Amino acid sequence: MVILEERELEVAPVATLGDGDVRIADTPEARLSRDGRTLWLRCPGRRYVEIDIDPWTQRAVHRAGSQPARPFDGAAMVFATTLGDSLELCGAAGDVSLHPLPEELDQGTWFADVATEAGEFYLCSARRLTRWSATRNELRLLARYDRPAHEGSGFELRQVRRSRDGRTLFVRTERVVYALDAQTLARRDDALLFDVDAHCQTPGAWLNQQRLTSMAVTDDALLILTTKQHTNAKLLSLELRAPGAAAVRTLELPPDMALYASSEPMANGCVLVSGFGHVLVDVERWSVRDVLRGELPPASTMTDRARSRVYVMAQGGVFVTLECADGIRRSTRGGAIVRDELRFTADAIIALSSAGVERFDGDATRSTVVAGTSTDRLSSLSPNGRWVLVTDRDAWVAQSTYDPSLRKTLAHSVSETQPPHALAVTDDGDVWRWDGKALIAPDGARVALSARAAWASVTCSPSGDRVALTLSKEIVVLDARARRVLCRVAAPKFARAALPDDEALVVSGSDGFRWFSSADGAQTRWHKRRMTEGSANWASSTDGARLALLDLTERVEVIVRDDASASRSFVAALQPRAAAFSPDGARLVVSGIESVLRVFDVEQLLRSEPPRAPRKRAPRDR
Repeated sequence: MVILEERELEVAPVATLGDGDVRIADTPEARLSRDGRTLWLRCPGRRYVEIDIDPWTQRAVHRAGSQPARPFDGAAMVFATTLGDSLELCGAAGDVSLHPLPEELDQGTWFADVATEAGEFYLCSARRLTRWSATRNELRLLARYDRPAHEGSGFELRQVRRSRDGRTLFVRTERVVYALDAQTLARRDDALLFDVDAHCQTPGAWLNQQRLTSMAVTDDALLILTTKQHTNAKLLSLELRAPGAAAVRTLELPPDMALYASSEPMANGCVLVSGFGHVLVDVERWSVRDVLRGELPPASTMTDRARSRVYVMAQGGVFVTLECADGIRRSTRGGAIVRDELRFTADAIIALSSAGVERFDGDATRSTVVAGTSTDRLSSLSPNGRWVLVTDRDAWVAQSTYDPSLRKTLAHSVSETQPPHALAVTDDGDVWRWDGKALIAPDGARVALSARAAWASVTCSPSGDRVALTLSKEIVVLDARARRVLCRVAAPKFARAALPDDEALVVSGSDGFRWFSSADGAQTRWHKRRMTEGSANWASSTDGARLALLDLTERVEVIVRDDASASRSFVAALQPRAAAFSPDGARLVVSGIESVLRVFDVEQLLRSEPPRAPRKRAPRDR
């Protein structure tokens, strides 16, 4: 567990908001016990955290490398990690065993999470699969499978699942699925169950340019998830009792759901497919039972089949519990609540987070969730934080964050099958959106700009009188009421634009920050600096005079438009994700991957001493 202590902050915060009792930083791997009661997390710094599912409390932290006196229990092994030329094994009881890396393994080896006999486990890498036993801290190789040398790109081992009878291991690459004997790891005579390239040889085959992304095993079928360029997800069902092309069924899933997708079978005869959202598929009826959109892509998925419950570990250490008995019910349990958007109003702080839309009133340490799980990943908060976009029955709705009963359905609302490419909400709850061809006004009128782009971003000024559309090569500013173009500004590489008010346009790019007049596009300021990390994450004060630039680790820099030398950088949060200035610009709220918000006094920050530049070492005389 990684926690940024308050004493580590360079500038004391004015306030700390939010529930930070269980703060789990970015967790690369997680495992669920067979009884579904314990969750083990592998955190940065070779630390292993044990969580009791009910009532979700931290029970223990096992530190790697402790080398306890008791023998390592291979039957309860949880994690296997390669560290240089060593193999580190971590058990459920906190026992850790460190071994020289056997010749049969290589860098990138991972624990194949399949049911095993007592004291046995499987390790897998891109090139080979091995079966081991661990007795009194001694490793013994039982069986080994090597990927054929003639198989090239696309045939690395990606996933291993075991049949229900325990006799067969199904191995997936990006192109094929085949079967191995679970004991000897020898290929069976009918080893090749599915081959993407073979199916592509038939005219008009739907699998053309598809790749296999996940698989799951039921009692009598092998379920394979396929995607095409991260979209067009399809679920295949292969009959295990009568394998063959005729026994393959296909089901098309809702679009934009399958990036980083995984599939897990439930005890109720369904399979859950997770990506940018979740789809519950009834395998017997071979139809979609329920869809839940607007989720972070899963980094790891753990299934409690007995209770038809799935724990999804999303990016940034967010844990979500999905109850899949009748439909999909979602709740955020433990872990960090990650806020991706913040608004600082005169009387509250509004956050768009993994828990929904939260409102912190005054100095309250806990928030009120005002809009639940219906928010979409394209959702946006208005500049004043009083409106948020949600989805309701395939329609886009602007909902008030202060009065959830106050709602505005978009005119000419698009369906879920054709989501907008970009959108923005004004302070009046009106929505501008870009559909790839034209800018669509709140009343549904299309504003043609003689431009077509699949990628774009839309931003509005607080009053809603100005709208800026960021394209790959230019930024177009419009008068929202007259529906006419005011100016066009060349877009730098990695461009991002904001309209803090009706007069100013702020643009970031690879060459720094620029300030323009939104009326005629005249440049008024340029802070030249090199930014090569891609699109910068920053927030602007209401007058554009100050910016808060977030880095990728723990620092935030307050940039002063009129005096670059007055800018200050400070430690603010673990992996800062969002920031917002108060209406008067005197305070700054920052969120990271923890479950807290920190509010800083901007004037105190700017009065602090600038960080010292690192001293250069004098060259040695040769």
